[in-house]
Amino acid sequence: MASKLEKLEQLDVLEEIRDFDQYFVICFQDLDFLPDTLNQMVMIYLQNPAKLSLFLNYDDLDDYVDLMDCDLRERYLEARTVQKKQQTRLSNVENVVKELLDLLNKYQKRIVDFKDRDEVKITADIQDAIGNVLNSKYGLHIAREYTMGRSEKKIGETDLYIYKEVDGWVEDCVIIENKYIEKFDRQYDQLIGYLNCNFEAGITLSMNRNKSLKEGFDIIERKLHEKRRSAEVQCPPVSIERIEKGKVRYIVSEHIVPETKEKMKLYHLIFQLNDDERHKAAINARK
Repeated sequence: MASKLEKLEQLDVLEEIRDFDQYFVICFQDLDFLPDTLNQMVMIYLQNPAKLSLFLNYDDLDDYVDLMDCDLRERYLEARTVQKKQQTRLSNVENVVKELLDLLNKYQKRIVDFKDRDEVKITADIQDAIGNVLNSKYGLHIAREYTMGRSEKKIGETDLYIYKEVDGWVEDCVIIENKYIEKFDRQYDQLIGYLNCNFEAGITLSMNRNKSLKEGFDIIERKLHEKRRSAEVQCPPVSIERIEKGKVRYIVSEHIVPETKEKMKLYHLIFQLNDDERHKAAINARK
């Protein structure tokens, strides 16, 4: 290798790799986790985690716990435990959306089993399918037809109510309203009637029997924009975003919570029950 470098007149490279100090810099120039630097990083984290996150991922710092000074290590691990618990609470909604999307992908492989079921039966199927998953993975509980909020003249009944029990206290997390897509306007209004400032978010799950998946999301997006422009709609959307990343497809809107004037998100998912083209192909294949 040395002779090749000499032939290529790369003598500066040859000198650097023969110099121990330069060798140390070359090998470790991307690792700022020497003892003094590492301890400085830990102190920044303990004083201001958000500041550290501007130039370092927390998971990267986790990889160097064994190299931290003992007293800093204990303080760091204690602070990270608290932070991870907070992150878990903040991600309850995302966890529910993820599990719902996974479930819908599974259900859509056997649409025939669900096509003739009504809203109530499908809601029960969803509760049975994700109840244990939400509880075992995230410590969440799910209840069906839970009485709360408002209907037109009396207390309402949510389709699915998701909550958490922490130290004997109940934390409201998510409400899911499940209806056919033709009833989306009513679905949205009902969800707004149930949600209060204690919830993290709401979810509409629209069953689409007659349109393509794209047409279904087009309908929901159009109706959300109509609500946004209407002066008569209570808690209209103030933002609307369509998410389409591979198998992940949903729309997320935000509205202003009357009690706090803060924003709350609504996630709009579709249970696609229309497979007419595939059905016709299957019939033709058996002629």
